Amino acid sequence: MNIENLCEFGGIVHAADNTNLLELPSSYIENLFKDYHLLLFRGFDSLSKDEMVAFSERFGPLLKWDFGYVFDLQIQENPKNHIFREGRLELHWDGSYLGPEKTPKYSFFQCIEGNDFEGGETIFCDSINAFEDSDDEFKSKLKAANITYQTERKAHFGGTLSWPLVCPMTNDGRPGIRYMEAFNEDNEDINPIDVSVDGMDRLNSDAFLRELNAHLYKSKYLYQHRWTKGEFLMFNNNALLHGRNSFQSASDRRRIQRVHIL
Repeated sequence: MNIENLCEFGGIVHAADNTNLLELPSSYIENLFKDYHLLLFRGFDSLSKDEMVAFSERFGPLLKWDFGYVFDLQIQENPKNHIFREGRLELHWDGSYLGPEKTPKYSFFQCIEGNDFEGGETIFCDSINAFEDSDDEFKSKLKAANITYQTERKAHFGGTLSWPLVCPMTNDGRPGIRYMEAFNEDNEDINPIDVSVDGMDRLNSDAFLRELNAHLYKSKYLYQHRWTKGEFLMFNNNALLHGRNSFQSASDRRRIQRVHIL
């Protein structure tokens, strides 16, 4: 296999003689995750939904949602949840409303239809370095914060939850920031997420969250991925936050499939 760096925390795995992703040893991929938080696989054969499940099961039990194991994600007309509309999707971690025991370790994607247009890129944020690079004063604020989130359930997630802002994210216990981004203006009219810092009044809570947003969006922590048909992407959900840039129009039809691995 040919490996090259994609970004500060990601690598690209290029297929060589064998283009069957199912025949790539899981131990080989797990070992790559010691050096990377995100892996992009290119040049491999497409997988059916059953094959996506079979590939994913080699890394652990799978999270089963109302729709099954494989989530089909593309823009819809008049959606009930903002993940299916053309607006921006806030930084978040997957499985947030299910609690710690059902928080996926990995998310595995296949791109069915790419976006060879501007807009709709998936944004990944290195939450571990974002915490470790903070100055001592801000780091103390982050460690002390407990965040409460509330949103109406209109798709496969929703409800009320409360999480420490800083959690151990990796096998070696390195802490990172676990957060659902506040103030997504593209979501205010469909199912907004209320985000607040426990123990703070609204004014101070909002000021802290805006400071956090600005910190997470520093370019040194980000990678923005424009999808190409036929590629696969797998990332560590405990190390990276992710979101999405807005599409330029509702007619943009990027389509990806996802499986969650516990």
